[in-house]
Amino acid sequence: MKRILVVDDDPIFIAQVEKEIHQQIQDVEILIAMNYKDSIKHILSNDIDIALIDIFLPNVKEGIVIDFAIKKKIPTMVITGDSKLETQSKYTSLPIIEFIQKSSQKSIPHAVKTLARIIKNHNTNILIVDDSPLQLEKAKQILESMRLNITTAMNGAEALDIIENSKTKFSLVLTDYNMPVMDGMELTIKLREKYDKDELGIIVMTINDSPDIPIQFIKYGANDFVTKPFTLLQMSTRINSNLEILDLFASNAEKELQILKNAKNAQMGELIGNIAHQWRQPLSVISTSASGIEIQKDMDLLTDKFLYDMLKNIIENTKFLSKTIDSFSNYNNEKSELTTFIVQKRVQYTLDIIKSLLDEHKIKLINNSENIPDISILSYPSELTQVILNVIYNAKDILLQRDIKDRYINVELENHNNNILIKICDNGGGVDSSIVDKIFDPYFTTHHQSRGKGLGLYMSKDIVTKTLNGTIYVQNIDQGACFFIELPYSI
Repeated sequence: MKRILVVDDDPIFIAQVEKEIHQQIQDVEILIAMNYKDSIKHILSNDIDIALIDIFLPNVKEGIVIDFAIKKKIPTMVITGDSKLETQSKYTSLPIIEFIQKSSQKSIPHAVKTLARIIKNHNTNILIVDDSPLQLEKAKQILESMRLNITTAMNGAEALDIIENSKTKFSLVLTDYNMPVMDGMELTIKLREKYDKDELGIIVMTINDSPDIPIQFIKYGANDFVTKPFTLLQMSTRINSNLEILDLFASNAEKELQILKNAKNAQMGELIGNIAHQWRQPLSVISTSASGIEIQKDMDLLTDKFLYDMLKNIIENTKFLSKTIDSFSNYNNEKSELTTFIVQKRVQYTLDIIKSLLDEHKIKLINNSENIPDISILSYPSELTQVILNVIYNAKDILLQRDIKDRYINVELENHNNNILIKICDNGGGVDSSIVDKIFDPYFTTHHQSRGKGLGLYMSKDIVTKTLNGTIYVQNIDQGACFFIELPYSI
């Protein structure tokens, strides 16, 4: 359990800070001190992870507890009601994590958010790259005082080797510019070839006499920069800000993953609802066959031919029922894995899942994907199935909403610009030109006009572009609209 020390002689302020800590941070012990004596006792008796300390305490010298906490190498945040610029200048020159003024209504939430960040830093890995042992050690000491896990490298090539071959997952890379073997600019370019900004942050350490260098780094993919020489406060502000952004990216990614799961569950709900319809006829055949055998036997009319014909009917329909359950079960339990598969077989597998639903609504499903030789690609088959189902669902909705006669959905496959092109077309009347550019937007839906329904097409585009590394778009044709899913042969 982590320990937070809060030092302030205002009981109302302390109560507000305690309340905010409990709201924002889990599993922490809060140590309270309202005077010098209790502050020193806590510091000497406990392993404190971070301290929030007021400058002024009764009957002691200004800032004395702050100095003692820094001496004991405790990450320290300063908070004060003093708004003088000289006070701020004095304490921001010290090795502190943050300087906060109480005058702001958001001072307490901001202070606690920083406390939470420092505690979270215990699980955060940073790589520092600098060919100067002195600068490297200085940056390492500053970041270790923020409770970050630090790895060092003397040049870009060494840093690249560490990132690619270490089991450690790094959140940020802090890199100098001028270094032997591989400089910081080349390192940034190479890292961005493999890692996006939401996966790995890059902060450049530059000097004041090179104002154009940070701009060039940002152009090539750096997230931020800090100017040498830097203080702990300057570095902590940059580091914490970028880590918060990375956390936000991760949080959004988790939310999108949950939306994907929910979308798939919604698909399964509708598909499972049609199992009864799909089973109705084979169950009827099985029941009729069994009854026929019983009646023929009771009347002493049962022949071997009739018996074997009925048993054949029962076996074939039982296999059909089993195959149906396996199809739904396999799709529901299928994991997201990069694998090589034949596109035609995946398309047919997907169409088998949804065929009964389309049959129920008298929508003819035409599969022309097998008109060309088998195409094998390296991709994510489960995600491709989800996209195809989403597109067909939307085609089904529009065909029913517009009460189209002789309705159909046609699936084709072709090679296109060295990519695989899956075409899903219908005779639903097409997409209104005024909304054609919006149907892939999140939550866009106009049931009377659009093919977009909630998150279906938005998530399809998200899957195609981010996971399948392809593109998806729509075009109107003579009788309806065609969705095009264009995929590379390998991810």
